Amino acid sequence: MFVDGAELHVMRNADGSWISVVGHYAPVPSPRDAARAAVEELRGASLVPFD
Repeated sequence: MFVDGAELHVMRNADGSWISVVGHYAPVPSPRDAARAAVEELRGASLVPFD
């Protein structure tokens, strides 16, 4: 997934839900939902590379 051209790392949990590095304590039903939640959480801040 990408947010404003920056890669957003998402991961699928064993129960089928998804998390991202931005919202890893808030599982959501799909990768798209993880991206939407990350955008809301960032509130205009830039996504920085995650190594």
